[in-house]
Amino acid sequence: GSHQCIDVRSNGSAFRVRKGANLIEDSLLIYPGYNRREIDFLVSGTPEGGTFIDLGANIGLYTLPLAQKAGPEGHVLAIDANPDIVRALEFNVSASGLSNVTIACVAAGDTDGRVHLEIRKDDLAIVETCPDANGSIEMKPLADIVAQAGLTRVDTLKADIEGFEDKAIPPFLEQSGTMMHPARIVIEHTGRSQWNPDCYAVFRKHGYRLVGETRNNAMFELRDRGS
Repeated sequence: GSHQCIDVRSNGSAFRVRKGANLIEDSLLIYPGYNRREIDFLVSGTPEGGTFIDLGANIGLYTLPLAQKAGPEGHVLAIDANPDIVRALEFNVSASGLSNVTIACVAAGDTDGRVHLEIRKDDLAIVETCPDANGSIEMKPLADIVAQAGLTRVDTLKADIEGFEDKAIPPFLEQSGTMMHPARIVIEHTGRSQWNPDCYAVFRKHGYRLVGETRNNAMFELRDRGS
């Protein structure tokens, strides 16, 4: 659709916002502090030269400030399955002058396959991933997406993939060595009642503790990770 575009700066990053297209974009316009507590939690857990995975990156609300923090020696892997959103993300990364972001237009799941996207409430931020042999979007295990991006360690991770978190993250933690276990995780918990397995239980098993919750997100910290 044709949405009015407005260029805004937030957290030192440049965003082109399309009015009425996407909850995240509208929130940036109305409330510049949107998700600030979660972003600050991840920024403070990401060293210069560090690595951040943004799973369900949307237009880069987290990707851009975390890429600024990681710096030119660092790396951000931004994953989003929606090609329309990825175009907006590419624009914002470029407008923010960032060269340390890898964007993967793929769905993260527990297996290789195909999916189609169902947009809910006419909102590009609420997109559900539906397994579909004839779907136009590729689905891959998170470990494979991460390996393809060349990451050898992960400092921080954010996951907001509309209830699909249980398919992507538990297998990644099970299959990866401890250097790939992020020291800090922010995960959207609004779909938790549908998760199988429950990500909170999986996190606890791997040594994470819940250190904060907001209306939409939970913040976890790894008790101890060898450097």
